[in-house]
Amino acid sequence: MHRGRTGVADVALAKDFMDAALVCLGERGRGGVSAGEVARRCGVGRSAFYRCFSGPDQCLESAYREETGKLSGRLLRASGPASERVERGLEDLAAFLAGDRLRARALLMEARLAAGPPFQCRQECLKRLGDVLDAACRREGRQEPPSSAGLFLVGGVEQLAIRALNADRPEDFAADVPGITVLIVRTYGLA
Repeated sequence: MHRGRTGVADVALAKDFMDAALVCLGERGRGGVSAGEVARRCGVGRSAFYRCFSGPDQCLESAYREETGKLSGRLLRASGPASERVERGLEDLAAFLAGDRLRARALLMEARLAAGPPFQCRQECLKRLGDVLDAACRREGRQEPPSSAGLFLVGGVEQLAIRALNADRPEDFAADVPGITVLIVRTYGLA
């Protein structure tokens, strides 16, 4: 968030701005995300937006970090064997693709096309998700895959999700969850 005085109301409003920015991004691409449009969707003026963020790029970065943080956080906090945690994480992703297509498009497709900070943020978040997957699976695995295994697998999952969104068939990704889970389990030698 933008530095300056922020209160509880501004924090809640910042979350609303991030949600609105993702919807704008999903509907119209990066060109459709402006401070004015995001503020209008939240029913406030542009000055309120600039109290929270320095501009649309910072808002999108924050939204992307928050959403990917939720995904990785669920994987880290979940209990049970790594293979079950991975499968539940993939099922959560499938539910997100089916239940919130605009946000999914924004996070998985449009952020790839954005230049500058949002794209760089996306790259950092993918690496972090790969590291989280790797850490969650290496502890229990019986195999020592290459150090880039987590990032490679996360990239593959992302491509399958994008393919399903492009075809407007998120159920295709849900159908792939068992196969993706098997691939991850075999990569790490999980029980």
